[in-house]
Amino acid sequence: MSKTSNWSRAPDGVPSRNETLGLAERTLKNLEYVLEAHASHEGVHLVTQVVLSLLGIVVFPFERQTIATLDLDLAELEADGWPQWEYVGDSRPPRKLAELTRHLRHATAHGNIAFSSDSRFPQDVIVSFRNTPPHRKWTWETRIRGDQLLDFCRRYLVLIEQRVRLSADADAWPVRHRPCHPQESLVDAPAG
Repeated sequence: MSKTSNWSRAPDGVPSRNETLGLAERTLKNLEYVLEAHASHEGVHLVTQVVLSLLGIVVFPFERQTIATLDLDLAELEADGWPQWEYVGDSRPPRKLAELTRHLRHATAHGNIAFSSDSRFPQDVIVSFRNTPPHRKWTWETRIRGDQLLDFCRRYLVLIEQRVRLSADADAWPVRHRPCHPQESLVDAPAG
């Protein structure tokens, strides 16, 4: 049997990519791979990968209605070391993580993302996210440095993992998930 013969299905104990946790785990694995390549001075674009990761981190779980369980206070998360977002102009800062996620989902899904530069170094790039009703001016805009967005994505993935794995009521999740082994961890908790 060839080494690639089992590439068409998830390994034992790993949720399918059709499940919230499965796609989140794969998103993190790809992000970490690009992060390692970036650290080795490979020709990868880390900021681009972080933004692409939002598909698996924000858009997919939002569409699966997983986000409703993330109704956490942003001020408390920031006090715990989560990165702070800068809100532009008259943009009203969201109070809850679920509200920020909804805005990020809309901006990501509709391509309303802008970069301050093409630098390959995340700390040198400001990433802006905008929302607007159809045919109107921007109603909401936030921005964050690329390295802070990376930190946000990691923390967000840990939170998704915790919420999915700790969910005792499988019916609360619209997509069934297989529990993984408790000793397996999506990522180590990020440093504060």
